[in-house]
Amino acid sequence: MPGYNLIRPLLFRLDPEYAHQQTIALLQIASNRPPRVARLTERYRNKIPKLPIELFGKNLSNPIGLAAGFDKNAVAFPALFALGFGFVEVGTVTPKAQPGNPKVRVFRLDQEESIINRLGFNSKGLDAVLGNLSAYSSRIRPGILGINIGRNSDTPNERAIEDYLACLGAIYEYADYVVLNLSSPNSPGLRVLQQKSEFNELIHAVMEKRDELVDKHSDKLLPIAVKISPDLESEQIDVIAELSLNHRVDALIATNSTIARTAQVSHKHFTQTGGLSGKLLTDQATSVISRLASTTRGQIPIIGVGGISSAEDAWNKLLAGATALQLYTALVFQGPSLVRQIVTGLAERAKRYDERNFTTAIEQARNQL
Repeated sequence: MPGYNLIRPLLFRLDPEYAHQQTIALLQIASNRPPRVARLTERYRNKIPKLPIELFGKNLSNPIGLAAGFDKNAVAFPALFALGFGFVEVGTVTPKAQPGNPKVRVFRLDQEESIINRLGFNSKGLDAVLGNLSAYSSRIRPGILGINIGRNSDTPNERAIEDYLACLGAIYEYADYVVLNLSSPNSPGLRVLQQKSEFNELIHAVMEKRDELVDKHSDKLLPIAVKISPDLESEQIDVIAELSLNHRVDALIATNSTIARTAQVSHKHFTQTGGLSGKLLTDQATSVISRLASTTRGQIPIIGVGGISSAEDAWNKLLAGATALQLYTALVFQGPSLVRQIVTGLAERAKRYDERNFTTAIEQARNQL
């Protein structure tokens, strides 16, 4: 995208978090003006080839979604849909507003096209997010909207269930699916909720609450997904997979950012604490997807995220077992035209196996591995 290539040097002179805030502000302005959304749709979404898949029982125009963390407070998703995403996930949303961790807390690794962040669930809280969701509720969505939820930083894990249930009940009517974020490395103690007993208790409570809410929302059965860490041991991945099957979790999102620093990188920011995302996460995330797909035996959709910066990256994650995909970090380095680039590349690869059905093409490609 020539336009992004021109403005990227200017954005990269800014503090990364401030640059992101300015981007969201512009997208929010566009989202509040339907004619601007229409222009973005014409410029981006309408130029992306159709590559339909089914996710959560709904038909999507393509399998590329926007990961949580970009639009934390649900202020800009109409404009983000206009950029061409098949689905958009907002959040992470916490019950109470909280500022997150002290600044400076976001670092770009330019040559590696990766980012380290330790934001720590900075959120304006449920009330603010509900106001934003309500303001856009009359808009027709060209894709599905996910809402990613988490616990407040001052909520002990013993009471974490209360935070997740509060968020679930509040956002239920606005979401097409909800994601339990149990894997951010930047909220102290959060990842403990992925351990067997804690995970089992939390998922049981959430699925039970979801069933209670169905009757209050005209029989709407809200799909529940869980976002997991790339830093889990194989045995831990297997436990989460089996418990997710037992509780009939609707999807697993693999993966969040990593605390690992295994690559040989000389960048001055590489030793910063926080979650690493982008190209340096690619192989690690794909490995987790492959393990999940094997353990769940294809019975739970997997949304693959982590280091997708090209059609080849996306294709590899689909072959590993992903049903759909999400982007975030690569957008910072390549801009919104990346969505069309990836969808076009996936369509070209799929034609080698089945020109008419993308899902069938993926299955045939996997069978030939």
